[in-house]
Amino acid sequence: IARVESSCAPSAVNARTRSYGTMGIKLDGSANVDHLESAELLDPATNIDLGARHLARWLRTCGAIVPALAIYHAGAKRCSDGKGDGYAKRVMGWVRWAKWKINKLKEKRA
Repeated sequence: IARVESSCAPSAVNARTRSYGTMGIKLDGSANVDHLESAELLDPATNIDLGARHLARWLRTCGAIVPALAIYHAGAKRCSDGKGDGYAKRVMGWVRWAKWKINKLKEKRA
């Protein structure tokens, strides 16, 4: 998620969507359960914690990663219309790449 939302940049700001930080937490979005200000959302630990809790909530609800990612990105109301599908595919592509990279590093060490 961090790679897709911000290229892992803690200081990322998207003025169009009003999302902040590593995990792209929206100032007025459902992930900002603590109603933090933009400066607080730029703290990496806070931002990642909020993003992880938000994703965990949708994982419990959906029971699967792809729909949970779609909701993380597009919101529960827009998930059913497929608006988050491309986002979920991009995130899962980075997950596959990271697993491949980890395996390559393990092979080098062996």
